[in-house]
Amino acid sequence: MRSIQAIWISIIFLILSFSFFSGLHAQTLSTADPLTQAQIENQRAQATYYQRQADKRGFWRNLREYGGPVGAAVAAIVAIISFSLNYRATLRSREDARFYEALNLFAEKANPNVRSRAAGLLEQMASTKRRYFETAFDQLSVGLLGGRDDEARNAVRTAFGRLVMMDPMPALAKLEAINRALRDALAESFCRFCVMRGSMGVQQVSDEAWEEAEKVTSYDRKALAALLQILPNDNLVAALNAATTACRPMGQSDGGDYRARTRLELGESAERLRSNIKSISEVLLLLEGKGTSGSSARVKTPRSFSFAFLVGGKFRDLQESKICRSILQEADFSAANLTRAEVLESDLSRANLGGAKLCQVKLSGTKLVGAILRQADLTGAKFENVDLYGADLTGTKFRSTVIAPAAFEHTEWWKADFRQQRDLLRAVHSKYKKKLPDLESLYVRDEIHQSVLDLIGKLTEERL
Repeated sequence: MRSIQAIWISIIFLILSFSFFSGLHAQTLSTADPLTQAQIENQRAQATYYQRQADKRGFWRNLREYGGPVGAAVAAIVAIISFSLNYRATLRSREDARFYEALNLFAEKANPNVRSRAAGLLEQMASTKRRYFETAFDQLSVGLLGGRDDEARNAVRTAFGRLVMMDPMPALAKLEAINRALRDALAESFCRFCVMRGSMGVQQVSDEAWEEAEKVTSYDRKALAALLQILPNDNLVAALNAATTACRPMGQSDGGDYRARTRLELGESAERLRSNIKSISEVLLLLEGKGTSGSSARVKTPRSFSFAFLVGGKFRDLQESKICRSILQEADFSAANLTRAEVLESDLSRANLGGAKLCQVKLSGTKLVGAILRQADLTGAKFENVDLYGADLTGTKFRSTVIAPAAFEHTEWWKADFRQQRDLLRAVHSKYKKKLPDLESLYVRDEIHQSVLDLIGKLTEERL
């Protein structure tokens, strides 16, 4: 340690000594030799003069002298940039070629194994590169609808589900558009099916044809009839005319084959549509999960369905949504939240709305025939021209609900909860009290709500 300190002291001493002797030497030169000092000043003046002359030579002369090194540097920079851009273009070209190869492999319907691997590759590339998302989504959705092999269909469904999870908002819009296309395809298949069985119009379909169509599609007659009703009349007439023109020149043998083909085609169209409805339900459930975890996905996602065929779908979160002229027969809305939703001219017959939250919902021209409204909350709901024929109103909560008493004509209204809206109960009771079953039997079977019993008791006391 002491040796190091001694070395540092020596170095500092030498530096100070050198500075002292340099200054002393300069002072000696400046004082002892005026001739040398004059020569130094003269050389400095000449150097300044020649530097100024060089600056006046102009840009091009300087460029000739110094352009070589500068040009070499610029060329090197340009070469580096060009190499980087070419390298990126090469990588992009290779990725595009790989993606198109995956699309070609996915088109191999005859080889389920290849198709399954291609589905996974499409999903992987779409997940890493945004530019492949829409094409991969469309191909997987179409492949899911048209696949027949169970192994390949499962692989496609898995890949499709991962893409939906990655970006569910545009997925829902795409699935809704696909639903309308599949709805039209099912209607056209049904028209060809009916024409080949002697029906020249929808109103002339025989009972045997309806029964066969129900068996083939697994949709009942009411659902198929509702499908035809939401289609524009011009489209329906055009489909019937096209089916009639196609069937007219066929002979007996060809007609038999075409008849069987229309049956198979109708079944496949129904299965594709059913698969699409299932995908829409899964996307909505996924968005519901994202919404409960604090994400704003639910708020940003448009929840509107127009002219959609969603029979048997499953829905949970449709707040502030708008459903217009859609078919949702037998749909599952149990414990769903439809607060401030609008349901216009739609068919919810036999739908399960048990425990659903229908606060401030607006229903206009909507069918709720045979719907289950057990324990549903209708606070602030508005019913306009709504058909409640045969609806289950057990424990249904009416509170500030805007509804005409005539809507309860074909319902067991005495099972509903009118504790918060006794004026409505008085109006309904006054209108339909003659159709009220025996009170004692209702009470024994626990099929009458306490609010109705209280009103009847109060009216009886007032009368006595």
